[in-house]
Amino acid sequence: MQFSIKQSQLKAMLNLAAKQDIRYYLNGVFVEFNQQTTRLVATCGHKMGLLNHPSEDNQGAGSLIIPREVIENLPKAGYDPELAFTSEDKEGFWKINAPGVQTIFGQIDGKFPDYRRVCNFKTSGEAASFNYEYLVQFLKVQKALGGSKTNTVNLYQNGTSGALVTLAGVDNFAGVIMPIRSDATNQAGAMMDNELLKLLPDTSAGDAAAVAA
Repeated sequence: MQFSIKQSQLKAMLNLAAKQDIRYYLNGVFVEFNQQTTRLVATCGHKMGLLNHPSEDNQGAGSLIIPREVIENLPKAGYDPELAFTSEDKEGFWKINAPGVQTIFGQIDGKFPDYRRVCNFKTSGEAASFNYEYLVQFLKVQKALGGSKTNTVNLYQNGTSGALVTLAGVDNFAGVIMPIRSDATNQAGAMMDNELLKLLPDTSAGDAAAVAA
């Protein structure tokens, strides 16, 4: 079996993967491929991204999880190489080939979550709150994939359910981000508690009198 993917795409999607999670199968990038497409999926359990890459030279079909350290240790190049992954005779092992790159690694032995279960939904537009760091990570993906360097990511909110994320200037990508849980009620027009204001006396009247004097 063989598939190919751009090095920049692997490194970009790694921004959305977990780091040192006890759910070891999240500490990498999941790859699915057939003879037309290579798909990358990464998640930490709170956010997820999916990227499709047309790859007509792929041979066979399959899936694997590439460990984080393998992607992080890919050498930096002055260009963006197309990495060819070829399955080894030893089950679970793959070889990476590209100009200046040749390495063999073992895939993560685990079952990646069924990402398709959270990819089919329609957003409601109901506002929610989100972890700012997660949004920044999506922005890093956008820039790494050659998307807009001035526009923010597109966020389609969905109340207490997962929101849809798309990237400005990047095709074939979709993401999901879960909102932050809040104990606030869903009431419009909420007001500050007046009791908070009583903690500090109102001195504005006295200041005005002093100015007038």
